[in-house]
Amino acid sequence: MATMLPIVFAIAGTAFIAVGLGVARGQDGRRFANPICLFLISYGCLYFLAPALLIGAGRFRHATVYSESSLANALLYLLLFGVAVLIGYYLAGGNIQYARFRQRPSGLWKPTPRVTLLSIAIVVLVPALISVAALISKIAQYGYGAFLANRIVLETGEGYFSMLRRWPLVLLLVVYTRGLVLRRYYGQRQPIIIIALLLVLTIIIGALNGSRTEIAMPFVMMAACYTVFSKVSRIPLAKLVMVGVMIFVAVLLGEIRQQLMSGVGIDIREAAKGSTVVNLAYNFGEYENLVWMMDRPDAFQYLHGRTFAAAVVGWVPRRAWPDKPLGGGPYLRNFIIPGSYDLRGHNITSYTPGLPAEAYMNFGWFGLFVALLYGVGLALLARWINRIAGPLTYVCWWSIMFGMLLYLRGEFFGVTARVFMMVVPLVIGMVVAGIVSNLGKTAAPTYQRV
Repeated sequence: MATMLPIVFAIAGTAFIAVGLGVARGQDGRRFANPICLFLISYGCLYFLAPALLIGAGRFRHATVYSESSLANALLYLLLFGVAVLIGYYLAGGNIQYARFRQRPSGLWKPTPRVTLLSIAIVVLVPALISVAALISKIAQYGYGAFLANRIVLETGEGYFSMLRRWPLVLLLVVYTRGLVLRRYYGQRQPIIIIALLLVLTIIIGALNGSRTEIAMPFVMMAACYTVFSKVSRIPLAKLVMVGVMIFVAVLLGEIRQQLMSGVGIDIREAAKGSTVVNLAYNFGEYENLVWMMDRPDAFQYLHGRTFAAAVVGWVPRRAWPDKPLGGGPYLRNFIIPGSYDLRGHNITSYTPGLPAEAYMNFGWFGLFVALLYGVGLALLARWINRIAGPLTYVCWWSIMFGMLLYLRGEFFGVTARVFMMVVPLVIGMVVAGIVSNLGKTAAPTYQRV
C-alpha cells in the first residue's frame, strides 16, 4: 500500500492536469484565461504530483511518518474535493459563459484613457511609497534577518498599511496590459521604460518583504495578462526555460531567507543544494496539513467556520480589537506546535493551510461543501470574463483569479485581504477618473485602429 500511494497520487494528478488541458483546447491565448482549466492544472500539481514526490521520498514537514490510512483518507478527500469543485462550476453555468468569451471578437478591446491611468498612478504610488519608507525604517532599526524572523509581531496592527506595498504591482499590470492593447489593436509602442521601472520597483519591494511569492508574482501575472493577446497556441521552449529558471530562483531565495531567519549567514552553495526537484515539491506541501489532521484527530478541534469568519471582520485593525479572530494559519500552527503562535512572542511564524485543509479544519468531511462554493466562484469569474472589454477590468479579473488559485495553498483570510487590496486602487482610480472627466477638465484621447 505504501508503495502504491505515490503512484496513485501521480495518476490522479496526471488525470486532473489532462482534463484541464483538454478543457483549454483552442486556437489562441484566450483559452488560458479559463478558470476551470487553471484550477485543474494547479490542483493536480499542488495536491497530487507534489505529494507523490514527497511521499515517495519520505519528506514530511510536521512528522517523520504517517499511517497509510491517513494518507489514503487524504487522497480520497482531495479527489472528492476536486470533483465537488467541478460540480459547483458546471451547475453554475461557468463553462457556457466562458465559451462565449472564446467566440467574442477581439476588436472589443479598448485602451485605458490616460486620465484613468494617471489617477491610478497617483492613488497607487503615493501610499505605496509611504508604506515602503516605513518598511525600510523597520529594517534599518532591527536588521534584515531579525525583521524577517519577527515581521508578524513587528507589523501587528498594520496589515492593510503593509499591503499598500503591493499596489505598484497593480499599476504595473494596468500599464503593461494597456500597452498590449495599443500594440496589437492600434499599432502603437508599449511604454517599455515605464514597465521596466515598475517591474524593478515591484521586485525590490518583494525582496524587502522577504516574499518569494511577491518576487515571482509580477512575472506570472504579466504572462497571464499576455495570454489573451497571444495568437500562438503553442508555448515556445524559451518561455518554458524562463519559467523554470524563475521557479529555481524562487526556491533558492526561500533557502536564503531561512538562513537569514536562523542567523547562520548566507551560503549560496548550501542554498542551491536544497533546490532539487523534491525540495521544490516540498515548498508546495500543503496537502500534509490535511494528512496531519487525519492522522491526529485528537490533536485539534474543528473550528466551525471561525477562520472563514475572520475574513469578514479582518478590516478591523488588531490594535483596535486585540482579540480579533485569527486566520487558519495561526490555528494550524498552534495545533501542530501548541503555543508557538503568540503575538507577544518572538520569531513566530505561521503555516499556510490551503483551502482543502482549511475547509477540513473547520467542518471535517462536510468541508466538501466549501469546494462546491469554490466551484461556483470560478463559474462567476467565467461569466464575468464575457463582459471584459478593457485593461482595467481585465487586470481586476486576473487579480481575483489569482486569488482563487492562491486559496489552494494559502490562508483564506490572508488571500482575501490581499485580493481586496489589489482591487481597491483600480476602483478608486476609475472613480477619480470619472469625476475628472465629468467636470470636463480632460478629453478622452482617440485611437486609430490598424
